[in-house]
Amino acid sequence: MDHDAQQQRPAGRLMGLDFGEARIGVALTDELATVAMPLLTIERRNRRADMDRIRELVAEHQVVGLVVGVPHQLDGSTDSQAERALNFARRLERRLAGV
Repeated sequence: MDHDAQQQRPAGRLMGLDFGEARIGVALTDELATVAMPLLTIERRNRRADMDRIRELVAEHQVVGLVVGVPHQLDGSTDSQAERALNFARRLERRLAGV
């Protein structure tokens, strides 16, 4: 992250999400957003339950930003799993607006 981007981001924790078909891995940074550690794994049930759980975690840990991992092939291309992760990120952005 460049210096300008760091100054524009509010201070606080970031949450990283590793979206998968069966699970969502969740990691959380320290309050300075310098180091991330695994937090937990969400066993996927359905879209609504998954979003509700993430919303709860965002509130509980006072998260100021989310990072959703998008897988890439070694040559830099993406596949259907990357598209699913991007769609998940878009839905999450809409669901968490105003939190």
